[in-house]
Amino acid sequence: MEQLFQLSSVGLLYDGVGVVALGFAFFLKSVKAMMVESGTYWDGNDALLRSLIQQRTDGVVGTSLLVIGFLLQWFGSLGVRCDLVGKLLLIVLVAASFAYVLFLRKKLISLQVSRGAALRQQQMKQT
Repeated sequence: MEQLFQLSSVGLLYDGVGVVALGFAFFLKSVKAMMVESGTYWDGNDALLRSLIQQRTDGVVGTSLLVIGFLLQWFGSLGVRCDLVGKLLLIVLVAASFAYVLFLRKKLISLQVSRGAALRQQQMKQT
């Protein structure tokens, strides 16, 4: 059980969660959603905009977790040992994962979609 809290083990867990976050961008999409995104619409394609924002959000979160995981593994391979830090990092990972899946992901995507819609309206006014 003690090995679970070593930095290299915690780093692997961060990498695993990062890969899952990267997978959200592609594996949760239904065929129906893909059909809507591939359609053409007047004044832009809101479904495609939302999908691209979701992909970018999941990509940033997943890549960040992968980088953190690789750094933790590297520190672990250098012989850095601190079980207390490993425990804290594991708690942070679990809490952040649940928060991201339950509400942060939707909130981040909604904020960016509203910004994108505002930019689209601004572009339409300029033309």
